[in-house]
This record gives sequence, structure tokens and C-alpha cells, in this order.
Amino acid sequence: MTGAPASFVWSSPEGYRLARTILRPSLPFDPHDYQLEGVCKVLDGYDLLAVIPTGAGKTGYLLIYILLLIALSNNPNLCSPARTGIPRDPGMLIAYPTIGLEEEMAIVFERFKVKTLVINSNTLQVARRERRDLWSAAVQGYSLILLSPELLSSPGFETLLQRPTFQARLCALGVDEVHLLNSWGTGFRKAFLQLGYMRARMRETVRLIGLSASILAGQPLKSVCEFLGLRGGQFYFLQRSNIRPELQLLFRPLSHGLGGWKFPDFRWILDERRKTVIFCRTIALSFRLACYLLHLSTSSPSPIRLYNSLNWPSYNTRTRELMRNDPNIYIIIATASFMVGVDLPNIQDVILVQEPENADEWVQWGGRAGRDSSLVKDARVITYVTKKGPKTAQSLLEGDSSGSSASAVQTAKKGSTPAMDVSSAKVIIAQCKVAAQNELYNNPARDEPCTCATCTVHPRPPLPIPCKCSGCTPEASTMNVPPQKPSGKTNPVPRSKRLTRVMRRHGTQRLEKLREEIYDSLEDSASSRALPPTVYLPQPVITSLLDNFALLLTVDDLRALLLGRTYVLPHINKLWLALQALRPEFDDIRIKAAEERKRKAAEKAAQHAAAASKSTMTPEELEAAMQAVLDEDSEESDDGLDFFRQPRNSEVSEATDTDTRAAAQICTAETVTPNARTEPLYAAPHSDMDSTMLPPSTSDCSTSGSSSLSVLTAGLVPLTTAGAAMNTVPRRTRGQVGGGSASTQIRVEAVEEGPGYAMHILTFGGSDADPPPQARRKRAAPQKVDQAGNKPPRKRRRTSDKENCVP
Repeated sequence: MTGAPASFVWSSPEGYRLARTILRPSLPFDPHDYQLEGVCKVLDGYDLLAVIPTGAGKTGYLLIYILLLIALSNNPNLCSPARTGIPRDPGMLIAYPTIGLEEEMAIVFERFKVKTLVINSNTLQVARRERRDLWSAAVQGYSLILLSPELLSSPGFETLLQRPTFQARLCALGVDEVHLLNSWGTGFRKAFLQLGYMRARMRETVRLIGLSASILAGQPLKSVCEFLGLRGGQFYFLQRSNIRPELQLLFRPLSHGLGGWKFPDFRWILDERRKTVIFCRTIALSFRLACYLLHLSTSSPSPIRLYNSLNWPSYNTRTRELMRNDPNIYIIIATASFMVGVDLPNIQDVILVQEPENADEWVQWGGRAGRDSSLVKDARVITYVTKKGPKTAQSLLEGDSSGSSASAVQTAKKGSTPAMDVSSAKVIIAQCKVAAQNELYNNPARDEPCTCATCTVHPRPPLPIPCKCSGCTPEASTMNVPPQKPSGKTNPVPRSKRLTRVMRRHGTQRLEKLREEIYDSLEDSASSRALPPTVYLPQPVITSLLDNFALLLTVDDLRALLLGRTYVLPHINKLWLALQALRPEFDDIRIKAAEERKRKAAEKAAQHAAAASKSTMTPEELEAAMQAVLDEDSEESDDGLDFFRQPRNSEVSEATDTDTRAAAQICTAETVTPNARTEPLYAAPHSDMDSTMLPPSTSDCSTSGSSSLSVLTAGLVPLTTAGAAMNTVPRRTRGQVGGGSASTQIRVEAVEEGPGYAMHILTFGGSDADPPPQARRKRAAPQKVDQAGNKPPRKRRRTSDKENCVP
């Protein structure tokens, strides 16, 4: 033991009664038994490491201890024998992990008339502007000095420790959230490790009070004790079960990724309107999630607030105040700066958007929910697990032989942050989450019942109680089903009543004109002219009015849409009259548009009728004629239609007539008409004339020179007249004429019509300026001759099986 215990034993029933008597004038509540147990051990000369559930009163240890010290310093004879050795102006240093927690705890301590000084980067900056030295002010006069671990190695703190006056009155060092030594201290906040060194530089009589709700059993607990210099037999370890039986622990699958800008898994938060804190691993993710929810929210003002270290401290403070007191603010999207120590009594839901890195993180975030059981009866902690989460957890457990989270600590020491450690993996895989938590933290099977006035009236339910976790009590099926990806934006206005583009342009012009009229009607004062006209009718408001025009049936509908628009609402009557004037104008636009559509439809119908009148046969007659021609020529035919009856993948023999192959080529070409519309040159109505029956290979057709052929187009109206010329663009996929890239010139020499058919005599030829590739190669490589003028024997070209195959 580092100091001799006092003659009066505080850790006794008599000491507990005396402590309650001393505290009664200063505290409006009766301290818990376990709070007095720990504080009395410190008064007896022991260091204290207390692990109790979130919301169970960790701050009470610090407050009760300093109040007892102040009372005993003023009157040492409160106990018998009298307590000596307490300085006249006792002081305590308390290290907090976040600035927000420092500021919130300072308010709590000041409420109990304990003089408190907060020293952090923000207060130091303010003090410099006011030409004040906070380190000099801390020497005396303040009972509590709250600071962050980073300042423990600063020159100002070094100067403070060197002041004999301060050293003489320093009685204790408090460290809140000591479990962070294992994560933040070995990771991105090395300053946490300074806490152990600071203890060694203080007097032996300075006691240490370490507090947490989540220190994992085994190596993590041992590491915390080593960091703080706590040795067995020299400190008192007080542990109560950190299970919160009133919380419902839910695990849900995350059906969508977290890398984009849409998060449909969390749409339900806006609908339920419960006081909710959403934990995101990074500020970037919290910003994208906030944008998504803001886009979906119809509330005005917005119910969403961001809470992170990039915000001004005043903004985060205001966020906590609004969440506590304003019913219209019910969503906080926060990072780790909100995770520890923030005490908002009315939080109903805590949501982790992905699996936690370790079990401490899970317990601490869950501790933000249901802090006041009189305000929140159905608090929930909802953890979303990614698709790879269970597999990663299973692999981690199979590879871990020690059964502890030491592997995660080692990874952190190497400078990288583990995505998941063994403790988190055990929670994810476990069927019962409460049982896994009991095992990880070595929770006692039962806690000693508290006899304070508060617990006597509202006793805590005895353990164990029926488990409400998602493993033991699954959610309703509607809650377990992950939300489907939205098919698109839903518009409440029926399609028939939505405004057209013409109407929206007209309405926008009319409302912009109204905006100028409103601005001109304002009183000619400096306050009114300091703002631009767009303030009195912003463009987003105009867009919203036109989007919901069909739904604005009364002035109350308009007022509900403009809720929160401070500068627009005073002119709601003018705006309503303008909207009423737009209704007949929109009706006129709609009538004119309908008449224009009817006129265009009539013109198109007339064009179709004129085109149909040129045909002398009905479609049924054309079909019958085509079938008759095919049946008549099925036995012997020399009309060039044999290739239509070849199978799709049949091979075209070398003896096939060139004109026939060329005819097949033309039938698969596309005609470029004068109006730039591309249409098939021939379209047969009969299934036997389908283009899939054409020969598959026609690439060896040559277009050098010109040739003439006959093509029977049975059952079709002649496409053109004799003597006309047209350009065709060959298809690129198959059957290019000659393989060239230039257009093929086709000339209709004559048209012969018969019953049910039309014979086109066509002449086609390629352009000499752009011969096909085969011709270009022949010109570039002329044949060699010997001295006698004889040509060398022609080498036979090897052909591969692939070249002989018909595709």
C-alpha cells in the first residue's frame, strides 16, 4: 500500500453512514452503495479501478470524493479520530478523452457548487485572446481541473506540476474511460500513455481513480493496470455486471454497401421519429449518410445534426442541447467523439452502421441509449453487420488459439487499426449476445442489491432475466427483411395531374415575377433591403410549389408546405392568389397541348392511309401469293430463290452462282433514304423469307466493275422505279459486298411486276477509288517473271481448318 490508512476506517458500515450524512446537504440524491464503497476505499488510502455499467454513476465517484475532501478539509473532526493530512484547498486532476465530455462534466460539477476549470485547446485559445493564463489560474482556487491527455505533456502542465502550491493541494488523479488505453492509447492517441508517467511524478499520497464500463477480462485488464501503475494489493478493483437488461440488443444484416451515397437500410429512421444516434466509423461516411437522409426528409427544419471533431465545439454543444430539449431534432449522426461519456437521457435508439472493431466499442455505443428509464422504456442498440462480417468473424475465431483479444492489441501496436478483433467476432457469432458479453467481461453472476433511496423505490431487476437480444428473441419478420432497393423516386401527384415542361416554365416565370412584386412592396428600411429578393421566394420553394401544385387545394396545404420558411410565410396570401390565378392558365395550356396532339395524329394517319392506298393487295393476299410462288417453284426453279431455302449454317459451295450470292448480299443490306431513315431494302412477310435463311458467307463477292442480276421480291410493293439509283450501306456484321468500306452503287434497270411478285433488274458496282482490300493487295504485289518471260509456279496457300469453316 502506497500510504498508511487513516485511523478511521471508512470502508465500514459506520464509515458509509458518516459519508451519507456528510453528503446529504450537498447532494439532492442518495449515493449508491457501490459508489460509497469505492470512495471510502480511496479515503482509506487505496487506488480505485471501478468497472460499472454505462449510466450507473461513474461520475459520482469523482464528485463524491471531492465533496468529502472539501468537507473534511473544512472540519477534520467530522470523523473520530480527526482526519489529518488533507490540504486546506484540496484539488483533483481529471483526464477526459474528448473535449465535449470535459465541457459536459464541467456543467455537472458546477451544478453541485464545485469550482471547476476546463483546460483544452479551445479554452486556451479563448484565454489567450482575453490575456488570461489558465495554467496560473489552476494553481489554486479550483477544486477540479479537467483536461485532455494531450495536455499532460505540454509545457504549461509541466510548469503547473513544478508549482509547490499546486503539488501540496493535489489529492487525486481521475481517469475516465480507462479502457481507451488499449485502443486509442496504442493507436491514434499516444498521449493516453502519458497518464502512467504523470502518476509517477506526483506525491505518493495522490490517489488514482480509474473508471470505465468496459474493460475486457484477461490481457486487456492487465494492460490497463500496467499503464496506470496499479499493482496487486495496492488498489481496489470494484466490478459490477455491465449488462444493461433494459436494452434490446439487435443485429441486422446490411443489405447495401457503405461506399456510395444511398443507404436504404436506414430509411426507416425517418419514419419512426425516435430519438436516434447513428455511429459512423469516419466523418466522410457520416456526411454521405446525412446527405441521403436529408434528401429523403420532408421535415422543416431538418431533424438531422452531425456530431464530430471537425465541428466547432459550440455547434456540438448546441447539438446536445437540441437533442435533449427539441422534439423536432431526433437524429444525430456521430463519430467516436460522441461514443464515450456523453449523457443524453432521452436517446431511444443507437445504431452502428457496421460491425464494431471490438466489444468495448459495442458496449460504449450501446451505453448512450436509455440513460433515463423514466423517459425511455424501449431502448434499442441496433448493429448492422456487413455481408462479409460473419465470415470474417468465423475466420478470426478459428485462427485465434488464445481466446483473447491480444491479437487485436498486437495489430494496433504495429500501427494499424484492426477492422475486427476477437472480442467483436465472438459477439457477432454468438447466438446469445448477452451470454457473450458476460463471458468477455467476466461479469459477476449477480450484483449485491443497492439499499440507497433511489434503488429502494426503483430496484434494478435481478439477474439473470429473460434475454431480449436478437439471437434469443428474434425480431418480427418485417424487421428482419432487409429493405429492397428503391425502384425510383415516388411522386405523390398522379401522372395525369403533373405539370408539363411548358406549364413549369410558365409557372416559374409567373412566380419569379411575384417575387419581384413582393420585394417592391416591402417597407423601405435597411433591414428589408439588406436581403436579396430570392430570400422572400427562393428557387427551391418555387420548384416545390410546382412539384406539388395539384396537391395544394387549401391555404393550409400551402402553409404546411412552407413550414419553417420565415421570410415566405408572411406573404402566403399573395402566393395563394398567384397559385389560384395559375390554375386556369395551366388548363388552357393543357387543352392546347391536347389539340396539337390530335392534329399531329390526324396528319400521321393521313400519311399512312396514302401509303397504304398505293398497294393493290391486302397483307393476306400478299401472304397467299408468296406461298403460291414458293410452292410452284419447289420442284425445279431457276429464279434465284434457292438460297432462301438453305439452312442457316449450310455451306455455300464454290459453284454457287455469283449473281445469287450478290443477290443475297443486297437482300441483307440497308437502304439510306433521302430523309436519312435506314430501312431494309427488302422485307418479306413470309417466314421462309426471313433474313436468317440467307447464306452466311458472302464476303468473296467482288464489286470491281459492274454486273446485273435479277431479284424476285414476291409479295412486295416495288421499292423504286426503273432508272433510279440509290446508295446502300452494307451491314458490318455479316455479308459485306466485296468487303470494301465504300457504299455500293445499285441501279434499278427495270421493274417487272406480276401476280404477287415484283422482279427488279439491278446493276451494282463498286467505286474504283476505294477498291476492296483484296484488290488493293493484288495491286501492291505484282507477279514476278523470269528472263524468258515465264511466270514462276504459283505457290499453293495453306488453309487452316478455321478458314474452311463457315461461321
